[in-house]
Amino acid sequence: LCGLPGEHGQLFAWLDSQLHEHGVQSWAALREGLRGQPFEALAERVMTGPDGAPIEDAEGEEAADAARELRNVLDFMLDDLLKAQQSEAIASVGTDPQALERYRTLEARRLELRHRLKPATGGM
Repeated sequence: LCGLPGEHGQLFAWLDSQLHEHGVQSWAALREGLRGQPFEALAERVMTGPDGAPIEDAEGEEAADAARELRNVLDFMLDDLLKAQQSEAIASVGTDPQALERYRTLEARRLELRHRLKPATGGM
């Protein structure tokens, strides 16, 4: 692709050099580097959707949705872990003087977690 004639080849060669020099970069960072390049308009055109909005907007929204979903799954897993730790604390109340305090601390963490989960799940 770097060998394509005209602006397309220049753009690919520039992108290749950016990747090798700086690693993976966001579109915002690349766009700044494109300023004044002869193929800037081509890159802007390629990275703009049919509605005229930057393509990254949709990708950013999808990434945000995926991050929210992952956070939600991890929170449910944390809730399960805290429940198990609470059960262990209750089981050791007779032999461990710190068990009741540990249980209360875990319960406070679970209440905070459930409060955070409430908007996502409509309540537990």
